[in-house]
Amino acid sequence: MVRSVLLALALATPLLAEEHRHQHAAAHGGVLNEIDGCGIGHAEILLEGPRLRLWFVDGGHATHRAIRVPETRLVLTAADGRTLTLTPDPLLLAGESEGDCSAFQGEAPWLVGLTQGRLTGQVTFKGRERTLVLTWPEGYSAAPAPQR
Repeated sequence: MVRSVLLALALATPLLAEEHRHQHAAAHGGVLNEIDGCGIGHAEILLEGPRLRLWFVDGGHATHRAIRVPETRLVLTAADGRTLTLTPDPLLLAGESEGDCSAFQGEAPWLVGLTQGRLTGQVTFKGRERTLVLTWPEGYSAAPAPQR
């Protein structure tokens, strides 16, 4: 009996790892992108025409919890070299302000109609400088895809 349970668990492990990559809910209806791994945190993005909205949220299952960052602007770069500058959009009722903010937004005409994309940048998240990778329609995962 124990052997069959261990065998079933061993066979299911790759499937469980893949499920883990997609099980967290995005509180604002956007796409979650991991920041240095799922347990560290996420950047949720929502593309609305020419506007990209971004929220920094916690890791694991706590994707509803905002994480403030000290940036006063974020510069994101596309693969073709175009840049997008995001500025703070403080949640005033939560006591946020520029330089102590979890929400950002920016606009660029070239975002209109994009069904997929990848932007990269840097952010100080949870006290460390980290690489920010934002992809859509599927969010970025720092973990390698499981082998089948």
